Amino acid sequence: MSNLNVSRQLRHRSQHLQSDSHQDNEETDAPANQRRHPKVYKRGTLETVLIDDVNCRYMCRFSIEEIYQITALLGLEENLCFKGISVSRQLGFAMLACRYSYPRRYGDMERIFPMHRQNIGKVCKGMEDMVSDKMKYGIQFNTHQFREEKLKKFAAAIDEAGALIPNVVGFIDGTLQQVSRPATDDDMQKSLYNGWKHVHALKYQSIVTPDGITSSMMGPVIGARHDKFMYTMLETEKRLQKYLHISDDEEDNYAIYGDPAYVESEHLHCPFPSQSTDPLEIECNKSMAKVRIAVEWEFAEVMKYFSYCKGYSTFAKFKVNPPTLEDYIQGMRREKIEGEDEDM
Repeated sequence: MSNLNVSRQLRHRSQHLQSDSHQDNEETDAPANQRRHPKVYKRGTLETVLIDDVNCRYMCRFSIEEIYQITALLGLEENLCFKGISVSRQLGFAMLACRYSYPRRYGDMERIFPMHRQNIGKVCKGMEDMVSDKMKYGIQFNTHQFREEKLKKFAAAIDEAGALIPNVVGFIDGTLQQVSRPATDDDMQKSLYNGWKHVHALKYQSIVTPDGITSSMMGPVIGARHDKFMYTMLETEKRLQKYLHISDDEEDNYAIYGDPAYVESEHLHCPFPSQSTDPLEIECNKSMAKVRIAVEWEFAEVMKYFSYCKGYSTFAKFKVNPPTLEDYIQGMRREKIEGEDEDM
């Protein structure tokens, strides 16, 4: 190859490198918002993702029509955006329901929803915060469930089911949710450790009514605490006094029923001592144990991740129809009552 040809090739390569360098400098000098645009994902409708009611019920526990009704009643905006991920309210709720209908990982949900697992996580967490914010006070204590007309219906249903204690409208109990043992904090380990179940846990207090609704869910409280302490700390008696005390005559007022861990009061009844030899007291304990089993059913269903939404044995036992979807969500979306509710 002649020196002339070599010189031409070197000159051509030098010009090419200078051109590339000039283009890189132009990109570097450009404003950041022109160089990089946030990617907003827009996905298909609920129908295109889950196709039909059969698949939707299997994956999310709700039909397509029910998801449309629920999201409308919750007052969610038609289109939601979570950190650059844009979805319809129906699809976002379906993703959250799918996540909780069975212990699914985000990676498993990639096969159902056409989205990366990180983006699925953003949508689920965003929807969780949004729904919780709208319903947090109703979860603590659904005042619609303790209106006088409902209390009368609940008391009659429990009485007809065989309870010997009159005017009982619901059942209270605590439940444990096991958590991982804290790795470093010894004091926290002791606080969370429950000596009865021998696990580290958080405790919640629930009141179940005969229509199959968890009308109050309060907590969490550290697992080492007793149910009686939880009842006092959460000021449950104060709420019961306000909503169950409807008359100056004690016989006309309503109450809830709990296990021996609680202390008897005007609006909280407990079993008679187990060592009692009085035939009437023994019979009373037996009758209340039979109807109180409903609260255990409730906790069992909660552990199945809301499968109770389709109806189960609690309200069937007492023959009390659950509230309509509209009435239920209206009660759950109530405003904060100062002096009673806490921000979760």
